[in-house]
Amino acid sequence: KRKLEAVLLLLHAQLARATRRAQLAMSEATPLDPLLERIGYGRGHRSALLLLGFASACQSVQTNVLGFLMPCAAVTFDVGLQGSALIGALNLAASCVAAPLIGLLADHYGRRPAILFTLALIVAAGVGSAAAPTFWVLCVSQTAMGAALGGYMPPLCLATEMAPPSSRGRIVNLSNWFWSAGTVLVVLAGWAAVPFAGWRLQLAAIVAPTFAVLPWAWSRLRESPLWLLEHGQPDAAADVLQRLASDNGRPLDAAELKQLRELAAPPKPAAPAAASAPAAGAKAAPGSGVAELALAEGYGYILRSPRLRSIALIHWSMWLLTGFLYQALIFYSTIAFEESADDEEASLEAGCAFDYAAELLIAVAEIPGVLLAHALIDRPCGPGGLLGGRRGTQWLPYALCAAATYGMSLRAAVGPTGVLVCGALARFCLSAASSAQYVAAPELYPTAVRSTGANTAFFFTLVGGVPAGAFVYSDLPQYAVALGVALSSALSAALILMLPETAASKAAADKGAEYGTFAEARRDEPG
Repeated sequence: KRKLEAVLLLLHAQLARATRRAQLAMSEATPLDPLLERIGYGRGHRSALLLLGFASACQSVQTNVLGFLMPCAAVTFDVGLQGSALIGALNLAASCVAAPLIGLLADHYGRRPAILFTLALIVAAGVGSAAAPTFWVLCVSQTAMGAALGGYMPPLCLATEMAPPSSRGRIVNLSNWFWSAGTVLVVLAGWAAVPFAGWRLQLAAIVAPTFAVLPWAWSRLRESPLWLLEHGQPDAAADVLQRLASDNGRPLDAAELKQLRELAAPPKPAAPAAASAPAAGAKAAPGSGVAELALAEGYGYILRSPRLRSIALIHWSMWLLTGFLYQALIFYSTIAFEESADDEEASLEAGCAFDYAAELLIAVAEIPGVLLAHALIDRPCGPGGLLGGRRGTQWLPYALCAAATYGMSLRAAVGPTGVLVCGALARFCLSAASSAQYVAAPELYPTAVRSTGANTAFFFTLVGGVPAGAFVYSDLPQYAVALGVALSSALSAALILMLPETAASKAAADKGAEYGTFAEARRDEPG
């Protein structure tokens, strides 16, 4: 009892501290926020966000097709379901390795090169998978695909850094619409291709759009103006913003351009001195390895700053839990909806045959959750702003998801219809919360390490999904499995309450007018 009281007191203290520092978070604004607000949202944004959305859809289809590919490859190459599971394992392992590395590279070389690299790798791996003559060639191709899928965060970082602060959440959330569209596209492509021409045509159909997106991105995608400014390129940042403003019909005047070009890169937050660590602003020497790059520009900087370290560790822990939750809930749903073990056995023996109508219904179920996130994500409301904004759109759905998940195990009390209702509610809440989660992730980190921090969170969500299958399919009773999955959702909600709100406010935008506010606030923050 005393230990429980101590834990509750600690959680209460952390929550109070997070609430006090909420206004000193990333949403305090960057030097470009006033200009981005004046430029507004218009044709220039729509063009760029359409491209970034298609990049998100390209990654979505390649992620979701694994559920179709593995059973079909088991039949084609006669390796059995357990053998074909190697495809998913290699894909996930490659994503885990690539995610933090691509994050580091996107912070060091720019968002645009990282996005182009991942798109090119998707094309090469997709073609290799569709044309694979042997099972091992397919495994190698899917390993490369997994590496490409580890670069999910740079497009979100770029969208975050070019969006007006007052509508940033809704704008970045557009990527979740494209992700859901990609989920539906995989099912439709499989329905149209697999029963008649096989899985290779399905893979070819879903990789074909990336062929169009890649040259489009090469010619039209612009670098993040905030990244350019951070890396001492104010002229290039001014050119990008002027093109964006002109496309929106609100060109910058000469005084604004002059002021922008005179800006120097903002100072980084002061970090505790360490004898073995380089200075906070140190650049990696040409030819230095990834470890040196991480120390100079990425993890060393994050972990040496007490405030940023606290945010990052809480944030990454939350993503670890939600990675487990996402995979475990999907696996557990199949168990909860089964009426007999014979049905499961029959489905495993069906090979490359699927219930496409049911798969389509499951895919479409994500859309209302994305819609809820879109409506609330930029509008903190209620006590302490906890019923909207970034935090409210995460913690409350995750708390409801915990209750609905446990409800799925109470078949004797709620009946089959109640189990279905609880399952639908859990999936709806999960979709809403995860949509806001992906929007908020880049905002918690300063520009210099934004992609590193966000992509590391993505790495942890991949790692969190690894034990989900073993836990759900273990010999534990069903109520215990449901309780474990529900607990991961409840703990995720608690951790989210310890993070600061990052939804932009008028006060935040006004503060951005004074250059250096962000860095100064982070240095001066107590504790």
